[in-house]
Amino acid sequence: MRDGSRLSRHMMNDAFAITVDKESVELIKLLRDERLTQEAIIKAFNTAASRGNLNVVREIVKIFATKPRASEQDHIQRAFITAARKELMEVLKILIEAKTGEWAFEVLKETHCIFVQCKVRALTAPTNQSLLGGAL
Repeated sequence: MRDGSRLSRHMMNDAFAITVDKESVELIKLLRDERLTQEAIIKAFNTAASRGNLNVVREIVKIFATKPRASEQDHIQRAFITAARKELMEVLKILIEAKTGEWAFEVLKETHCIFVQCKVRALTAPTNQSLLGGAL
C-alpha cells in the first residue's frame, strides 16, 4: 500500500470513503483515479452533500460534467432530486452552475415541482435568501 497503483479496487474505494471529509490534495487525486467505482463516487457525493462539504461536491460534479456517461447522468439527476428534497441550496447551486444545454433542461424539467417548492421556502427564510442567487 505504499503507492496508489498497488491498491485494489476495494481498498481504493474504502480509502476514498475515509478521505471524503478531509478535502485534501489526496482527495482530488483519488477522484481522478479511473479505478474508483461509480458507486463509491456517488456515495461520496451524497455524504459530502449531506455534511455540507461543498469543495468535495464541486470536485465530483466537475468530474461528472466533463465526462458524463449515461449512468453518471442518472446518478447526478438523482443527486439533484435528493438535494432539492433536503433543501441543500448550495449543492443545488453547484449542480445548476455545472450543467448546461439540453441535459440541464431535462434535470430541471424532472425536478421542477420540488425545486420550486424549495425556492419558495428559501425566499421566505432570511438565512437562505442569498443562497439561490440568480440560479433560476
